[in-house]
Amino acid sequence: MSDEIPLYPPIPDRLRLAAKQGTLIPFIGAGVSQLGGCPGWDEFANATLRFFVQEGKLSHAQLDQLSSLSARVKLAVALGLEQEHGLLPKRFCALFPHSYMPSDHSSTGSSTDSSVAGKLPRIALVLSLVDAMSRSGEGTLDIDWVRGALYGHSLGKGKPWSIPPVLAPTAQAWGTYVRNDLLSIATQTVFFSSLFILGNCDRRFDTAEGFGNWLSGRPAIKKLGKVVGGATFGEALRLTKWSAPPQEDWNSDRHEFQYAFDCMARFREKDDEASAASAIGVAVRTLVLLAARIDPHVPAHDASLLAEEFLKGSVDDQPEFEEMHDSEIAKLCRGKTRRLVGRMVKQMEQAARRAENGPTVLIQLVAVLAIIRELRLVGRMPRWASIRESLVNHDDEEILLDEILTNLFGHGYQLYQAITTALGDERFDELARLKGLLIWLAWDCKVQLDDRFDIREEPEDVRQRLREKATLLEFAQMLKGDAVAQDEAANSILQTVKGGAATAATRWVTGYFGWADRISRTAIPAALGKVKPNIAIAVGDLAVVLTKDTAPRLRVVSAVTGQQVSLIDFGDEGGEIEFLKDRVIKVA
Repeated sequence: MSDEIPLYPPIPDRLRLAAKQGTLIPFIGAGVSQLGGCPGWDEFANATLRFFVQEGKLSHAQLDQLSSLSARVKLAVALGLEQEHGLLPKRFCALFPHSYMPSDHSSTGSSTDSSVAGKLPRIALVLSLVDAMSRSGEGTLDIDWVRGALYGHSLGKGKPWSIPPVLAPTAQAWGTYVRNDLLSIATQTVFFSSLFILGNCDRRFDTAEGFGNWLSGRPAIKKLGKVVGGATFGEALRLTKWSAPPQEDWNSDRHEFQYAFDCMARFREKDDEASAASAIGVAVRTLVLLAARIDPHVPAHDASLLAEEFLKGSVDDQPEFEEMHDSEIAKLCRGKTRRLVGRMVKQMEQAARRAENGPTVLIQLVAVLAIIRELRLVGRMPRWASIRESLVNHDDEEILLDEILTNLFGHGYQLYQAITTALGDERFDELARLKGLLIWLAWDCKVQLDDRFDIREEPEDVRQRLREKATLLEFAQMLKGDAVAQDEAANSILQTVKGGAATAATRWVTGYFGWADRISRTAIPAALGKVKPNIAIAVGDLAVVLTKDTAPRLRVVSAVTGQQVSLIDFGDEGGEIEFLKDRVIKVA
């Protein structure tokens, strides 16, 4: 037996086989990135928040409230602040010389670009491409295939490449790089092929315009209309918008990506005016295709009558359809969302009525809430903001929230408790998403946590704020410090916030999570004999009803009259249940 310890241990045959079959999955922890100079998540999250404190965008009190939250929630808050105040990523990157910041958009040539972390987005994008390639069985990982995939954002032949959203800016930057490369190839082919023709003719020209007029009249150039796609650039551009293959089909022979290869091949093979003109024709066709990707609209005077007639015929051949205005699309979307909410309400009512304890209704609810959230996110886009149209009716959101509170948490229904009890210790990932989306829905319905109650207020206003507090209390008891649910809620809220509302949203998130954390640590008495009835109970207090049959649950006090105490309950027709005062214990 040898005492020598090899530098690399022998690789098991099963591991080699898995690698060859593409089924080997390496798991690399955060320690590897930290060795490369990147901070840990906690370090990074805390430093980002301190950065905004230094900039005066976050108070020390808010920083203290955020201190107990997970790194993901902290970073979500920081992202919202960055978007609201427009802080430059370069200044933000200065927090960590080796932080994860994409450098593909930078042209400064700074040392960050050459750091390990500066290359991370590019490495991740290539790994995403390799993974997509291995799954589809398409392509060979050479430089030209990778360039095509980056330009078309596909695997070729129209097969999609699902680029992770976090890598979308990097993919867009590399797509632009490849496009500029194609543009460079085409323009240089035109330029140097023209110089070749100039160098081999007997004439001399005083101006570039004079040479251009002479060149355009050469027989070999006049024949290029068929290759270019029209008698003029404008005509070719107008027709190309109807005939160009999709950008995703970058391996099509009619695609600009393939034409660029043809440009280089023809330029290398030129030996006379005809072959040089052929290279110019292919290069101009490449430029036409590139221009068609940007702006296919061409002034009418730049196309011939024949092109106009051809274009008109092409349009007439297309099936007729009625174009919808954006306001009509928004109205249609609101109608579909209303029907979706209506169906979801019926599903919850049936499940509650039948006392079902399977998770199906929760999965359905997660899907509906996620759709509504995404529509609210899309509604932030200028297209919809400019016409002041919402894609979701606020009334429908409030109806859905009310029905959720009734069927999932109301007395006599308590569908949420029945399902989670049936699940027991079984892991159910959708549960955390549901918690986060419910908190987002409450925020989007403008539910506020307000403990200030004044006898001079209108009774209806007081009752509304009591109900809102009870709503947030239900969700706080459901949350119970679930970090994944907190992340889901914070990300959902800060993604769908608009402009200057980001600060208010951040305050809402930090304030609510801090309050929910205190609720989760509140001591609740288990039996009536162990505590003294609290005669100082008041409207807005948190209290429990101690009974022998059920575990005590925190509720909001809505009224105190004589020996009766009323507590908010979403399942009761009147919205509250009355108890004798000596059965109710004030907790907070």
